Amino acid sequence: LSEFISDQSRQPEVIESRRRYLQAVREALGEHTPRTAEAEQLLADAYYFSDDMDNAISHQSAAHRIVEEIYGRERVETADTAGYLALMKSDAGDSEGALPLAEKAVEIREQLKQVTDSPAALTFNRRGVVRERLGRQTEAIADYNRALRILDSLDEADLWATMQIARNLISAALALGQPEVAEKTASKYIRKLKGTYVDGSLDFANLINEGGIALFDQGQYEKASSRYREAISEAESVENPDELSITQMKQNLASSLRSESKFTEAKAILSEVVTAWQQLEGADSTSMARALNELGVTLFEAGEYKEAEKTYQKAIDVLTRAGEIDTTDFLTYRENMANLLLSTARIAEAAAIQEDVLKKRRKADPAVPVNTAYAASQLAQMYRDLGRFSEAESLYRECIALRAEHLGEEHADTLTARQALAYTLQDSDRPSESAEQLELVLKIRRTSDGEQASTTAAAYADLGWNRYLTNQYSQADSLLNQALQIQLKTDGEDSVVTALTKMHLGVVMDTIGRCALAEQLLRDSAEVYRKRLGDTSVDTAVCIESLAGVFHSIGDYDQAESLYRESLKIKVACLGENHLWVADAYNALGLLNDDRRRFSEAEELHRKALAIRESVAGPNAGTTSTSLHNLGSICLQTNRYEEANEFLLRGVAISERLHGSNSIDVALTQRLIGSLRSAQGRFEEARTALEQALKILRRGFGPDHPRVADTLQRLTEVCVRQNEITAAIAYQDAAAQAGRRHLSRVLPGLSEFARQRYLTESHAVDF
Repeated sequence: LSEFISDQSRQPEVIESRRRYLQAVREALGEHTPRTAEAEQLLADAYYFSDDMDNAISHQSAAHRIVEEIYGRERVETADTAGYLALMKSDAGDSEGALPLAEKAVEIREQLKQVTDSPAALTFNRRGVVRERLGRQTEAIADYNRALRILDSLDEADLWATMQIARNLISAALALGQPEVAEKTASKYIRKLKGTYVDGSLDFANLINEGGIALFDQGQYEKASSRYREAISEAESVENPDELSITQMKQNLASSLRSESKFTEAKAILSEVVTAWQQLEGADSTSMARALNELGVTLFEAGEYKEAEKTYQKAIDVLTRAGEIDTTDFLTYRENMANLLLSTARIAEAAAIQEDVLKKRRKADPAVPVNTAYAASQLAQMYRDLGRFSEAESLYRECIALRAEHLGEEHADTLTARQALAYTLQDSDRPSESAEQLELVLKIRRTSDGEQASTTAAAYADLGWNRYLTNQYSQADSLLNQALQIQLKTDGEDSVVTALTKMHLGVVMDTIGRCALAEQLLRDSAEVYRKRLGDTSVDTAVCIESLAGVFHSIGDYDQAESLYRESLKIKVACLGENHLWVADAYNALGLLNDDRRRFSEAEELHRKALAIRESVAGPNAGTTSTSLHNLGSICLQTNRYEEANEFLLRGVAISERLHGSNSIDVALTQRLIGSLRSAQGRFEEARTALEQALKILRRGFGPDHPRVADTLQRLTEVCVRQNEITAAIAYQDAAAQAGRRHLSRVLPGLSEFARQRYLTESHAVDF
């Protein structure tokens, strides 16, 4: 009955047959003979394949003891029984107890110089398995490589053993974060074993699948998808296909397709996978929950937030019913839900969930630092959106420290956290510190990934956008163009990352007056977003809004309004009315109507934006202060001074609390307060407010910035009304000199059209 050892339905027969054989051998030959040891190992083998580890270990221990007593310690028979016993103990969860046996087996073979045959390969493999389970992946990989070299040198190697050991090496390499090693091994043995007697087996299909995982972990999603399809085809061709394995392979394929932004196909496959898990394992299985979570992630990335939320909740409900609420998976699904709530501007709800998740991650036993780091980074993003910048900064620094210690300073996740910290510092009016972080990320990317890598391009793009936000338009142009040229080669014309860089470059071109180029870049970007994400994607809406900004800049207000409203319609459809991105759309339309001197319409739009921002981000959020500033501006322009005063004082109080009294946001609102006090005839207060604003703006923007010149001009007017002519002349001269110096730097880099527009626009008087 030995041939039925792999047939689970025949295991009881195999065990009974071998038990009777052992009994007969004992009765005929005695307890301590080579044949008795062989019979003990045969029975141990049968129990092992039946997952009865206690009986397997008991009989293998007996076999090892008999062999050692008969042959002594220094024999290959002793080594081989010790190695097999080590594997059984490790499989039973006692890898610490297994390691001395595995070490003993290798030591005996090396002393005897018996290290060139198949049993020797198995001995090294078994030690590798034990070491891997003890977290000693590097040593395990060395053992697996040694075993494979032995088998590769044999004329007639055991190909089943070769395939299994190759899979062990791939698993260890992936766990160690070496997907290149894993993929190289997979490719070698897929080629070597193709067309042999192991081809057509489920194990061979699994080898191909693991090669797909290695490609996926390297970001080679298209190749990974191809490998997964090959694995599925191989697994489906096996006699009596294993539906569990096939379903998992399909789930892997869907993840890869999602990473390629092929959301429609990924969703279809995952829907099939969810149904399969329900049929195979039941509605409350952890596999079912994982598939639902993966489907939720796909829906989320496709911008289908409402369906994603329902699907995430289903995954959470499955684990709740299964009593799995203290598991890592459960925390991950709740994190995904929190991220979705963040993306749909339900930030307070998101933060409440994430705070609980981070608390549990920190207390987890055993602690998983990378999971804690991720939870900290997610909560930091939420605090950032709530305007709680100091708390966000602290969490990002915790995340960076954890990732640098456990993953390395150059790891992609560590660099991502640095980028997020940079954005937070930018929000906190600390642009130079932000730039330092982004420059460090770029330096590491260029060294570790190479000048022409997609990740390096992304680092160039981030630094370019930082330069734009700090009004360094020439550097922004150069850096974004560097990023774009790399991305066109690595990611292609139609990739979403290329589209994002084009969008940012388009905004820069609009700012420096190259409006025709800006329009082309933004139209190209919008076309890619429509093609890859659909006409109703939020990313598409954001791009359309940027395109509207170009027409706003050149004074084509009708076209600008049409595009702004198209963007607004998409955002409302995707996100609902009560969302911060919807508030941004209302804000843009409000500014447009302000420029058209349609103050009534502008005020209505800004009030809508304010209501959403107060509801979602809170009454004391930075985004709320922006709406208060804009409403104060409109009231000032329409001579409603009491209302203007109320809006502006509330707005500046929020900015002071969030950014400090010396922040640029405070200075910009103080400038309006100065004009308001002047209009009210309160000239001393006006002068104090404007002088405070001037000091901050000079430090933040430099002495020649248009807003500095405008503030000097406003001070001139106040001094004239105070009849302080000497001071007025000094301020007027300073304003004129600042303006001339600024124009001498800016105008040479602008098109003729942009120069005319620049000279006729009132850049700083942005009531």
